[in-house]
Amino acid sequence: MVDMSRARRFRANRVLILLAVAIFTILLVYLLLKYFSRMMLMYDDPVRSPPALQIRSQTIQLSAPIKNIVVPDDEVGFILPPGLDQTVPTYDFTFRRVADSRGFPNASDWPKTADIVFLGDSLIMGEGVGVENGFVSLTDQALKEVSVVNLGNPGAGLERQYRIFRRFGADLVPSLIVSCLYLASDLKNDMHFSAWLTDPVGMTYNDFRLSYARRHARQSRNSLLSRIQGRPIYYWAQSVVEPRLGGDRKILHSLAMQDGSTLLFNRDAVKFAKRGFFADEPEFIRFSKSLTRLQSLADRRNAALVFILIPSKEEIFAEDVTVKPNSAAGIIKEELIRRQITFLDLYPILKEFAEKRTPYFPRDIHLNEDGNKMVAEVVSKWIESMRSR
Repeated sequence: MVDMSRARRFRANRVLILLAVAIFTILLVYLLLKYFSRMMLMYDDPVRSPPALQIRSQTIQLSAPIKNIVVPDDEVGFILPPGLDQTVPTYDFTFRRVADSRGFPNASDWPKTADIVFLGDSLIMGEGVGVENGFVSLTDQALKEVSVVNLGNPGAGLERQYRIFRRFGADLVPSLIVSCLYLASDLKNDMHFSAWLTDPVGMTYNDFRLSYARRHARQSRNSLLSRIQGRPIYYWAQSVVEPRLGGDRKILHSLAMQDGSTLLFNRDAVKFAKRGFFADEPEFIRFSKSLTRLQSLADRRNAALVFILIPSKEEIFAEDVTVKPNSAAGIIKEELIRRQITFLDLYPILKEFAEKRTPYFPRDIHLNEDGNKMVAEVVSKWIESMRSR
């Protein structure tokens, strides 16, 4: 009887254990399904995504409309399609992207001459606000009886700026050339352009630059880390852990601004801002060579060459480079001072402006309407002071 009772209790306990395991398994499966459903929503709902995913989605939305329609050019890499007119919707904004008859961001027809020519990358093209609300157009409106042509081109570092001016701007016979530098991208972009000129591997420049990082990361693709990178949980871990680290390991992913908005930061741009540089590194040597060529061309055309330094939001809010002499901006400023070239430093100006209003879009790298208006006001007064000397 004792053995029978023990057997019944054993069977009963076994049933309870199996039932508990079944309930636990069902609960675990439910939680996993719910978790992975939320992970999938990260790709569609920017509010639920970690900053890195939101920034990536924003970048794709902004660049996709022109990715396959740019016009390849052996000398300058590429230009926008002449007469371009497209509406670009993104998480941060919807705007109208246009190009003139030569493929540059001007709302008016191409003139025979111009007093001022602006050179630069997408930061001067009115991305996010439209050409008419970009700071170059607003500067043109503020400068009375002065004609301005915008030769902005996506990703144009100083070498491409020089080639664009030589090809499209020199015949406009400007008295002033304004080169706008966004160092967070321009130094790297010029290195990519140089690599393309040397060995294009059968690609147009646009395809070459957009695939550069992926092609150079192939050797580490089979590592354990590379297998989990790019997954939502990896981005979540980064955004939770990295802002809480100490010292140089700390990487800020977002910041609440004083006007109530929130800026999201690109990790690579934060690393760029945190890094200490030396003037003899390849990107600065290449910059110096391009500067010599552009300066020589400006002298031959009897034009004054000046520069505007535009910071990334990471360089003034995630890591304040205005107090770092060995930052990329610090080295470039020293080079311009050494050559006695006039420049406008927007780093401290934008930082101070942000105490009242945020000058950047939350996810996007470009200046918002407030930022463009403020920069236009500063630039127009700066140019007026130079022209009145």
